[in-house]
Formats: sequence, C-alpha cells, structure tokens
Amino acid sequence: MTAAPKFNARLTDLASRIYIDLVRDSVAQPDGGAKAPAEAERLARMSFEFSKSFHRVLDQLNAENEPKNVGFTVQLDDIAAWSKPSDTP
Repeated sequence: MTAAPKFNARLTDLASRIYIDLVRDSVAQPDGGAKAPAEAERLARMSFEFSKSFHRVLDQLNAENEPKNVGFTVQLDDIAAWSKPSDTP
C-alpha cells in the first residue's frame, strides 16, 4: 500500500488560483486564435513558489502579533490569588 502524497491544502489552494491567473494572463489571442507562449509545468511550479512565499510572509506577520510572554504559565494558585477580594476599596 502506497502512502498518500504529502501536500499542504493551504498552499495548493492559493497556488491553483495563482496558476489560473498566470495562464490567463500568458495566453495571447492574435486574430481570434489562442497561443500559450509559456510552458504549463513552468507556470505551475512558479505558482507553488509564489504561494509558498506568500504564506511564509503571512506566517511571519501573524507571528509578530502573537503574545510575547511565551514563558509565562498560569497555575491554579495564581488564579486563586487573583480571585480573592482585595482589602482596599
């Protein structure tokens, strides 16, 4: 039994949309006929590279918005201390 191919659905979805746009934009229509000057496989590879680059930058931007106190852990005693009524009004 062969293993299923590994792929990232997030990358594949964007790559397919990029590919469609690249193919559409690369097709010349002289005198009513259509001619595709670029190789389909090359456009497909470019689409995946663009998709990987886009998601790499997106992940970096999202990481910048993540909380910065990654070493902080909340214990039950901490929550109990926060829940106690304070003596000052």
